[in-house]
Amino acid sequence: MKALLFLASAALLVATPAAAQNLVVNGGFETGTLAGFTQFGNTTFTGVSSATSTEGTFSAFFGPFRTVGGISQTLTTVAGQSFVISFDLANQGGPANFFDVVFGTTQLFTATDSSVFGFTTFSTTAVATGATTDLSFTFRQDPSFFRLDNISVNAAVPEPGTWAMMLVGFGAIGYSMRRRRKLVTIAQAA
Repeated sequence: MKALLFLASAALLVATPAAAQNLVVNGGFETGTLAGFTQFGNTTFTGVSSATSTEGTFSAFFGPFRTVGGISQTLTTVAGQSFVISFDLANQGGPANFFDVVFGTTQLFTATDSSVFGFTTFSTTAVATGATTDLSFTFRQDPSFFRLDNISVNAAVPEPGTWAMMLVGFGAIGYSMRRRRKLVTIAQAA
């Protein structure tokens, strides 16, 4: 009976992965503001608009001229845990531009003098080194704009196949422990 309950609960774990919670506040800028973020550097030509967006109504735009500026947010993380960081970015042009993303002390993406491109989803995994981790986006765009939308940071969740292998392993350990206990009981009775 216990084995049946174990297998039923294991099947539920594999069938229903945990919903990942986005650690970023206002990552889609749907408040119509940069609420949740701290601005730094040159904040000229920086804000939120409904001109273009990949999801929802709003996206942020960044056009610091001749110097860099950007936004950051301090996230609550777990040291040693992997996180999936993703965002949508568009480069609307300009002869001199710079873009950089940093998670804690890890530089995730950087580009200088990149070509014009429409909204593109960027995604990577990084490991947090403390209980809090700063996520920062730095821009320079002479004289056009970068657009940013759909920022998310989620704890990395194992694939369903990995969960299934772990559960089978736990089941095998439990079975062998139970079998060993029975053998010890039989040996003591003899």
